Amino acid sequence: MSESTAVRVKNKSRFTVVPDKVLEDKRLSPMARLVAAWLHGRGDGFIVRVEAMRRMLGLTEFVWGRIRKELEAVGWWQSSRKRGRGGVFEWEHTFEFIENTIPKGTIPELAGDGSAMDGKLGDNQKDKPLGMDQEEWIKKEI
Repeated sequence: MSESTAVRVKNKSRFTVVPDKVLEDKRLSPMARLVAAWLHGRGDGFIVRVEAMRRMLGLTEFVWGRIRKELEAVGWWQSSRKRGRGGVFEWEHTFEFIENTIPKGTIPELAGDGSAMDGKLGDNQKDKPLGMDQEEWIKKEI
């Protein structure tokens, strides 16, 4: 087989790519983050009934109500109603992850927000004897 031969991949499992900001938003409970991640992973224009989503994710009506309120509070869930045929109200729900609704400081900008580690000797302060100067410690180890 030559290097330029095309390969068709048959993958029967679905997967979802979710922004870290959805998973790390501390304004939401872990269950609300799960629902937000699941909804975010659906394609644009995807329509699902709330009952079907609840069943798929194993959410009780009580738990779903709490999660919906959390998603509304951060601006990712909107509900509206209009009068339909026969005067019956019809609800329309929309989930939209809006990144700029996350307040600065809620999620660390960098994964390693702490001291820089360049792999050089002396980075680990725990290895340095108490009272010894950092420069002295590095020279001693070299």
